[in-house]
Amino acid sequence: MDRRLSHITEAEDRQVLSRILDQADMVVDRKQTVFTDFLSPLHVSLAQDIIQGIPDIRMSVWGGYEEAERKVLAIFPDFREDPTEYPIRIYRVSVKTGSKPLSHRDYLGSIMGLGIVRETMGDIVVIDETSAAIIIHERMEDYLNMNLTKVARANASLEQIQAVDSSWIDYQDRVCTLSSLRLDLVLSQGFQMPRNKAEQLIRADSVKVDWKTMNKPGAQLKPGSMISCRGFGRLAFMEQTGTSKKGKYQVILRRYR
Repeated sequence: MDRRLSHITEAEDRQVLSRILDQADMVVDRKQTVFTDFLSPLHVSLAQDIIQGIPDIRMSVWGGYEEAERKVLAIFPDFREDPTEYPIRIYRVSVKTGSKPLSHRDYLGSIMGLGIVRETMGDIVVIDETSAAIIIHERMEDYLNMNLTKVARANASLEQIQAVDSSWIDYQDRVCTLSSLRLDLVLSQGFQMPRNKAEQLIRADSVKVDWKTMNKPGAQLKPGSMISCRGFGRLAFMEQTGTSKKGKYQVILRRYR
């Protein structure tokens, strides 16, 4: 194993980071800019930590819009400017009015059902009940156009767009009072589910904290943590606004639709 990955414990993480290191070494040898596939925030963070230790190269990231979660990492010689163009395309996928309201899961399932792997896909931003913005790697652009004809059995059409409007990102902030900052309590409040249900989901490996699976209900969270729960979506622990006289925590949780 590459000694630069000795601190990475998960096999999947090592596999992703190993590919990125190969690309970084290519930049050193060929003095050319290379782009990764779409990476999770965890892998972006791990890659940045490693690449910072390699002389004569720099990096930047872009996911198609400022708030993007999944991003492409550009690695380039330090004498070059930051890239202004990334191998990213954005499409608006629309279905006919009258179809049932579509969710993020509907779009993701339909696209992956075509055999398109997650690494070639960025974020999916649901715009309204019948459309969403799909961000994809340019090498999959033609395939997507030719094959994505339906979403959840509804006929679909695609239109290339230049940007994601920040107003499309749907979320709801909730002010909560918690007796502690345990994961199961935050999950229960954020997704408005019984605490025992939250605990079951955590123990079933259905919950990630900062993009790593967390199966300990009592894990303590900090402001800035991002929680995702399979089947329920994403939840951000935005901030702790104070502590009550009884020692309870006042927090703001943001649930993404």
